[in-house]
Amino acid sequence: MSNSFEEALLNIDVFCSVLVKKIMGSEETRVEPEPIEKMLRKKHTVEVYGRCGCEEPLIDIFEDEKNVKVLIQHLFRGREIEIHPNKDCVEIWINRSQKIKLPLDPSDLNKTAIKWGSQFLEIIIQK
Repeated sequence: MSNSFEEALLNIDVFCSVLVKKIMGSEETRVEPEPIEKMLRKKHTVEVYGRCGCEEPLIDIFEDEKNVKVLIQHLFRGREIEIHPNKDCVEIWINRSQKIKLPLDPSDLNKTAIKWGSQFLEIIIQK
């Protein structure tokens, strides 16, 4: 019984190695590992002050070499949105009653694209 189990494991190992070679295209193809710096993600702390409705906004910040993308899901329909740069952050005011403090460099706001709808706000800042 032990022999058949080891044989089954060996067959699985051979199958997996053949599958990987087929996916890669050839046996000589060598995949370079991605640098760890590209795989690490910065953790951003976002602060929300005040209430503007019954639920807090959902906020995601994605950053790569070229852009910082801020996605905010919240009910924006009929609300006034203002963006205020400060010394070390950027504040988004919703109806002057709720403030979202983002840890972004205010000097980068000159290269900003903003899109919004009734339930989302997208800010793309070029580095």
